[in-house]
Amino acid sequence: MKDYMTYLEDRYFDKISFKLIEKDTEDFYKSNSLAACYDIGMKLYTSANYQVQEAGIYLLGYSATEYEDGLVFLRDEVSQHENWRVQEVLEKSV
Repeated sequence: MKDYMTYLEDRYFDKISFKLIEKDTEDFYKSNSLAACYDIGMKLYTSANYQVQEAGIYLLGYSATEYEDGLVFLRDEVSQHENWRVQEVLEKSV
């Protein structure tokens, strides 16, 4: 099976949907630990696909309740992202 980032890159290739990203990340959050949300969130943020980055931001938002590093990353790195869509997801994730 493909890794999660490759799966999402394929899934979002020809779609632009905040709702789909929200649902995917909520499903991941509900079936995984906050540690997994943090780890995968950081990995997803490295994708060249901004929608996969958005999924990472949502997962980091979930994990920020227990992982201060996630909150700091959102504040210091993601808040500087040049894409307005990513900025919008950041606002929703925390």
